[in-house]
Amino acid sequence: MKTSRLIKTALIILFGLIFWNYFSGISSVPFHPDESTQIFMSSDAATNPINLAYEPSQVLDNRTRYRLIDSPITRLLIGWGLVLLGEKNNPADWNWAASWDENVSAGALPSDSALQTARLSVAWLFPFSCLFLFLLAKKLSGTPIAVLTAILFSTNALVLIHTRRAMAESALICTFCALVWILVDDKKTVWISSLAAGLAINSKQTTFPVVFIGFLTTYLLPLNTNLWKKIARAGLFLILILVISGLLNPVFWKHPLDAIREGTAQRADLSSRMREDYRTSMDFFEQTIFLVAHTFIQPPAIADVLNYQDETLEAERNYLREPFNNLFRGFAGGSIMLFLTIAGWIIFVKQAAAKIYVERIRLLIFTAITIASIFSLMMFTAAPFQRYYIILVPLFSISQATALLFLGSAAVDGIKKWVTWKGNP
Repeated sequence: MKTSRLIKTALIILFGLIFWNYFSGISSVPFHPDESTQIFMSSDAATNPINLAYEPSQVLDNRTRYRLIDSPITRLLIGWGLVLLGEKNNPADWNWAASWDENVSAGALPSDSALQTARLSVAWLFPFSCLFLFLLAKKLSGTPIAVLTAILFSTNALVLIHTRRAMAESALICTFCALVWILVDDKKTVWISSLAAGLAINSKQTTFPVVFIGFLTTYLLPLNTNLWKKIARAGLFLILILVISGLLNPVFWKHPLDAIREGTAQRADLSSRMREDYRTSMDFFEQTIFLVAHTFIQPPAIADVLNYQDETLEAERNYLREPFNNLFRGFAGGSIMLFLTIAGWIIFVKQAAAKIYVERIRLLIFTAITIASIFSLMMFTAAPFQRYYIILVPLFSISQATALLFLGSAAVDGIKKWVTWKGNP
């Protein structure tokens, strides 16, 4: 009993320190111009929704274009946060074709207080991301692996930089972890699954493959359900996602079909231009290198492009000077984490054969989600930006924790056998 209390106390202290480090380091994260765009668009949260609707007869401005192609949750959270704390958004969007000074003069650079407020407006989701991931790992493999998973995830350098910014990644990771946890739970209901899926896809479209897996599991499981119930469940799942998306996206309220057509065209044009600019292809070998490099090896990406490297250089050096912000990055550290990830999946596969039916189904769903996420990143990523690969971090953290616990247990058993052998010559 005393040992259990000591462990719980130690974990509370550990996660207290992790959360303190996370929130105290928010202001030290170098500015990213996309934060300016999110803060610029956050005025939607204080605008009459009907005024945000797409009008085919009007010239397409930047605000409407963003509403058509981007998920709304991050800008809404930032908008509510700014209103709550009495901060103003920047009146102009960031212009990537202009210089830093020109953007500052135009009013595109948010004030320090507005930037800090905007970041806190999404960063508060971080503890919930850790909680949902803990519950997911516990459902899959038990409490010890869940604790290790939460530690690995919450100290991951990519998580620390990309979810601290006033960008989509914080809401993305939180809703993504919640959705995966709910999907592997055999006691889930259609209502809670569709709610999680609706929030996830409206945090970032990257979650679409996982939402599709959710649709399949809603239709297929449980296996003994008759066909009409399966169809009804899957239909309800889709309808509820559409309702949630409709409520969160007033841009589609007046002329939904016209808005969908324009949004699809704008998204396709953006993807085409990004592929051309960054010369990305669907070559499997190239995409594998991008995935491994961004997920395991390269340092936290201060910028996606180097337009303003000189202006952010000092902040970049100060941020990366902190060892905790760059933990296990580089070839050596990244190779270790890659090895643990692969080893963990091998252990997963071997353990699955010994598990009961329900547990095997959970592992199957989790594996399908992981494969779908990897495939979509490799085949449909228009530009190899590091932050796009962040959804793999919680998934890989579970396999890394599995490998660590397995290797740790093997080491302890080996030491015990050696001690026994030494004591009985």
